[in-house]
Amino acid sequence: MNFLQQQGIQVQVIPGITAASGIAAELGIPLTHRGVANSVRFLTRHSRKGGTDSLFVAENAADPDLTLVVYMGLSTLPSLAQKLVHHGLPLTTPAVAVVRGTTPQQRMVFAELKDLANEISSAELVSPTLIVIGKVVALSLSPLWLYTSNQVSSLVRTI
Repeated sequence: MNFLQQQGIQVQVIPGITAASGIAAELGIPLTHRGVANSVRFLTRHSRKGGTDSLFVAENAADPDLTLVVYMGLSTLPSLAQKLVHHGLPLTTPAVAVVRGTTPQQRMVFAELKDLANEISSAELVSPTLIVIGKVVALSLSPLWLYTSNQVSSLVRTI
């Protein structure tokens, strides 16, 4: 928007919802939930030159009572997951990765944090991908969460 305005192009903002809210709602995942997650943190895995490294931010996001939503984090998920676990987030933390969320082409992978990167690779998900990490993912209304991560991979490929 800033770029367009700098070029003299008139821009109109139409209020909407963020992908995190839309995708989470679509999957029946509350971003916060009493007794499960008391806050949500949005993180982009890419920063501008000279910006704060999001892995540093992740050190403060390794809280089991927090929901972490990662935009554009597919390529760096292994390092992010490792950093989160190193700082105390359980390996068994539920997570989901979603491509083309809220569209007919939506594809997703549900897995525990320790398996998520491998499951994403097996399912051949591509960018841009939204990743939700936290206990609230287990509250999903999606029947895919009811399966083990290996079963989910095969289901995702057939959906």
